[in-house]
Amino acid sequence: MALYENESKPQKAVDFLKTQLGAPTPEDMAAVAAEKDELARQLEEAQKRIEELEAKVGELEGKTE
Repeated sequence: MALYENESKPQKAVDFLKTQLGAPTPEDMAAVAAEKDELARQLEEAQKRIEELEAKVGELEGKTE
């Protein structure tokens, strides 16, 4: 129905169908990629912090024994 409501016909039928069916736009994909990169960075920082804390716990456990 949306195709008939458009006065100008789309250049690429496949792109038109994708947008009508809810496919992500290039801007959406860029935003998701940026979010993924940020989450990967946060995960790396958290893993480093966990390693540091585990080492500290190991040292403290060794001193109490």
